[in-house]
Amino acid sequence: IGTITLRQSAENINEQVVIVGYGAVQRKNLTASVSSVKSSDVVKSTETSLNSALQGRAAGVDVISSEGGPAPTVSITIRGGSSISASNEPLYVINGFPQLGGSNLNINVNDIESIDIIKDAAAAAYGSRGANGVVLITTKSGKAGKFSINYDAYVNKQYVNNQIPVMNAGQYAELQHFLRRSSEYGDTTMFKNWQNYADSPSINWQDRIMRTPLGQSHNLSLSGGTDKVKILTSFGYFNQPGIIIGTKYDRYTANFNIRAKFNKLLSNETTVYLAQGEKSGPEVNGAAGPTFSAIKAAPFIGSGFETLSDFLSQNLGFGGVYGVDPVVELSDPDLKRTTFNGNLNTAFTFHLTEHLNLRVSGGLSKGNAEYKSFYPSTTSSGRMSNGSAYVSMNNSLNWLNENTLNYNNTFKGIHYLDATLGFSMQKSTSNDYG
Repeated sequence: IGTITLRQSAENINEQVVIVGYGAVQRKNLTASVSSVKSSDVVKSTETSLNSALQGRAAGVDVISSEGGPAPTVSITIRGGSSISASNEPLYVINGFPQLGGSNLNINVNDIESIDIIKDAAAAAYGSRGANGVVLITTKSGKAGKFSINYDAYVNKQYVNNQIPVMNAGQYAELQHFLRRSSEYGDTTMFKNWQNYADSPSINWQDRIMRTPLGQSHNLSLSGGTDKVKILTSFGYFNQPGIIIGTKYDRYTANFNIRAKFNKLLSNETTVYLAQGEKSGPEVNGAAGPTFSAIKAAPFIGSGFETLSDFLSQNLGFGGVYGVDPVVELSDPDLKRTTFNGNLNTAFTFHLTEHLNLRVSGGLSKGNAEYKSFYPSTTSSGRMSNGSAYVSMNNSLNWLNENTLNYNNTFKGIHYLDATLGFSMQKSTSNDYG
């Protein structure tokens, strides 16, 4: 009979600190509904977005992706949707800066120190904005000790396990003939003699538009400091070509953090986070997407034609039941979406007494998004207008000021009091062009 010995963990769960609203409490004193995700769990994921990395790691959090291309739009709902017509997105608070709409956050998961998801009454401090829950994100900061340089990288490979079975040329011709033979004029198309296609070479368009790309990620950080000054600087690069040809995503990030203790009465923490994302190619899902086109398109090209588009336009008709050329739809358009996000947060803490602290913080958030598209006349979107182009831009600027007075104390070792009084101002401006 074996012996089982339980050893005490070096980490005491009661001493863990959880961020809640405008403060932090030890987990043993926590009464609200809060889910915490460790940074060590998030970095194990090779997902491109923070929301995707949260999937399956927090109770009551549903992660939904709208499509399967690189850097897809990913939304989360906390404890189910609460609105039929309005958004169910939670409020995101990044280093103390609240912002709505976080489905496309350009945050490098390697820069995250902690993620706390607060729900229900625990989110009341943020008013109506927190009705769908609040996701509190804290990026990494410097630690006391010798300066150290860390570098990590990985390479990943993507592939499709199973394709959707499609008809060959003979089966397709027989089906098209069957659909038309009972019409008023019978089958007058090229499929009238469908038996002639029995031995024709077939094209599986899924093979033509899919690939097995290699993605890569690189992260470099420098951190260290003394008890009075702690510094962290990190840079990241992420590249993910899509499984579908013509699709790609690149992300560049930089994180700067400094914490300084000037004296017993005053300390400061400043964080600057910069991120830029570049996404190329069309959306791959939906009835107009290339994956559906690859299934729907005629599985052959007539002799003398270089593309399915030319063959269809001269023989069967472009689009409709015969589909479009999925390779042309992916290769010929020039589509690019570029996003930039910059956040500056600084906070001064005045230690008025052993138990009373005044925190004055301010922040700026700048966002730019630009979408450029060009569809040449060879594509379904540009065929009717002999080519089409479109440009749209969005610029946003937000500023924030928060002032909180916090008192916490323990009386006689059993009574604990934590009270916060605060005043907050935030203004957001946004301009759209195109």
